[in-house]
Amino acid sequence: MNIKELELDSAFPHDFECKKLAEIPSGKSLYYYPNGTTTGGKDGLIVQLSPHLHDSWIGVFAFGTISPKGKIGLYSWPISNCLCVVSLGRGYLVRVDKPTSYEVISAEPILDVVPVPDRDLVIFANYTELIAYGKSGVVWKSKRISWDGIKITGVSSDHIEGEVWNPRDDATTSFRVKLIDGSHEGGIDEY
Repeated sequence: MNIKELELDSAFPHDFECKKLAEIPSGKSLYYYPNGTTTGGKDGLIVQLSPHLHDSWIGVFAFGTISPKGKIGLYSWPISNCLCVVSLGRGYLVRVDKPTSYEVISAEPILDVVPVPDRDLVIFANYTELIAYGKSGVVWKSKRISWDGIKITGVSSDHIEGEVWNPRDDATTSFRVKLIDGSHEGGIDEY
């Protein structure tokens, strides 16, 4: 993905506008994540957030450091005043109307993000498992599906399907995860 063309994935209704910036402009409130501090932080994805009923502000979301394959993206959330920012594999959930209210997504590195509006879920994939978030936080975490990467190939209202590399068989293996509870069929065997 060309980071210059980064746009909001608006799978869910939202009460804000946001855009990726190339540099930090002057004259706006500035917050650095993690920590939600205004006194400085690490290099990261620079995003201007404009809540519909509040002043706009700038967030600098520190880049993930685990994998150069980490996802970069802006995602609407099942809660209309929240934004998920994924900055080179590290994820942040922030309230756009209250910049000090945020959390770090408990999947790292984030290699894929799949919004599922029918279930009010956002699914994060790292190298080994899937983690589902809903309005109240983590809904479920799958058991290990892979040893080294997950490729999501399809999403329905009930399941996520994909493929993983199975080193034991030296072949690609398919999997299916239930969206209701994160239980799965297929993938790698625990060994």
